[in-house]
Amino acid sequence: MATDNPGATSDSSVLAVTVAMSLIDNSSNYNIYPNPNNGHFFPEPLYELAEINNGFDIANLSGEIVYQKSASEGEYPQEIDLSGSIPGTYILMIMNNKNIIATKKIIKK
Repeated sequence: MATDNPGATSDSSVLAVTVAMSLIDNSSNYNIYPNPNNGHFFPEPLYELAEINNGFDIANLSGEIVYQKSASEGEYPQEIDLSGSIPGTYILMIMNNKNIIATKKIIKK
């Protein structure tokens, strides 16, 4: 209970808030070879894929998507060609439907 100068009072109830966060890092479940590379490389899962709706998005460090490809189970390894992109660092996002399930840093020489 709080009281102000003129004598008015106010009650408040207790509010409990629980915040939970779940972050699963699957990045160690994928290999990129070779890395660094000349723009040609292979993403390879290190285990059998549980889902069939996988794909890849690759973004530059400005967040611009420079490459997209879908892949089904059994289509690994498949070559990704970024040879037309400028040298630099890129982020490979491995997708399951629209969810990012893993990320990998790619260095193009």
